[in-house]
Amino acid sequence: MYHRALKHRLFVFAALGALVLTAATLSGCSHSKPVTLTVPPVVQPFNGHVTIYTIATSSQQQIADDNGLVAETILVDPNAKDPAREALDALIADPNSPLPHGTKLLDIAIDQSTGLATLNFSSEFKDNFSGGDTREAQVLNSVRETLGQFSTVENVQFLIAGKKIDSLGGTEDLSDPLPVIKDTKEAAIAG
Repeated sequence: MYHRALKHRLFVFAALGALVLTAATLSGCSHSKPVTLTVPPVVQPFNGHVTIYTIATSSQQQIADDNGLVAETILVDPNAKDPAREALDALIADPNSPLPHGTKLLDIAIDQSTGLATLNFSSEFKDNFSGGDTREAQVLNSVRETLGQFSTVENVQFLIAGKKIDSLGGTEDLSDPLPVIKDTKEAAIAG
């Protein structure tokens, strides 16, 4: 119940932010020079709440997506300088995380001009992967959906110990970046 109420509040805040952004953009149309808007790294307002995508428990199966993942809104440090890192660290630490046991996020770099998030995971990301197409989809999609809430992230490049990998489980090609998965409600609000 708390998560639904929290999601509703976040949706309302995001909708209000989108309305303000639209009004600012429209009012700038009459000026001779273009309006420059700075896009924040997360759907506004960032108040310390992020959404992570974890494996559904048996009681959550009816709300799970096609890969058996559920959205979970959690509180992280509201003053965090890197909310994307906070979200991924929370995903890794969650007891229902699909990421392989022992995985650590060594580094995250987001190129704001291209929308590319480069994630550097520890070797456990691949070494402790248990295999299977479903599990691979859960691991990759949980990261892609978690990063999809950030308006400046469009694609994700997976690295292990600083090096590109061809694949995690053999199904998905990881040699090139994968697009993030945007929540349709958030994508409509964030533009």
